[in-house]
Amino acid sequence: MNKDYIQKTLTIVSFVLPTILFGICLFSTFFLADNIAAHFDSNNNVTRVGEQYELLILGFVYYLLPIVFASIFAHVNTFSTKVFGLVVSIFISLVLFGVTINILVLTFANSAKSSVSSGLWVSFALSIIGFASVLASHILLFVRKNLFFRKRHSIFIKHCNFNKMNVIISVFLFMFGISVCIGCSVLKSLYSLIVFFTSLFVFGAICFFAIIKLAKKCTRIVELQGKEKCNVSCDCGD
Repeated sequence: MNKDYIQKTLTIVSFVLPTILFGICLFSTFFLADNIAAHFDSNNNVTRVGEQYELLILGFVYYLLPIVFASIFAHVNTFSTKVFGLVVSIFISLVLFGVTINILVLTFANSAKSSVSSGLWVSFALSIIGFASVLASHILLFVRKNLFFRKRHSIFIKHCNFNKMNVIISVFLFMFGISVCIGCSVLKSLYSLIVFFTSLFVFGAICFFAIIKLAKKCTRIVELQGKEKCNVSCDCGD
């Protein structure tokens, strides 16, 4: 097993686990009433009633902690240091998984359940799309090949930085996914459709113009290369 495979696998896992942790907290809000059991004593008795959004905050904090740790060590060049940091990040995610599951079990056991409605299920379905977008945004960052053009565009591909294009699309997927997840979790009604399509339009437009700008830059590079070749051939002919 080569070093590159180990590093890439650990990096992807260290980014995916916190995202799944956030998704668990996100989806749990759809099955609980607005007021939930938010704090417990040593005997698991409820000591405070809180708002449902506290689960979202908990999930987001538990998402950020290992993600920040993984982001730091993902850019380290030393193999042993990088692997150590990523393994620690994965360990932190697993510990937070256990803590989160324990909290959710106690919360569900001591809280009222939400009433089922068509708006709730629409919001839940849209939040799944949002969560999938966030998950895809992390994975796409580690794709190091052309996903958008065929081989016949090899001249353009040679000069276009597809890593930058993947970053642009990853940012779009992340911002779109987070806004949809939070919006649907808060609204839990048919108004979630407005959040979904507004987010898709706004962040999609930003992503589109960013890619167009990058494509124009790549096209200019190709044109300059072509002019240089033409000038060289003309000089040789003289």
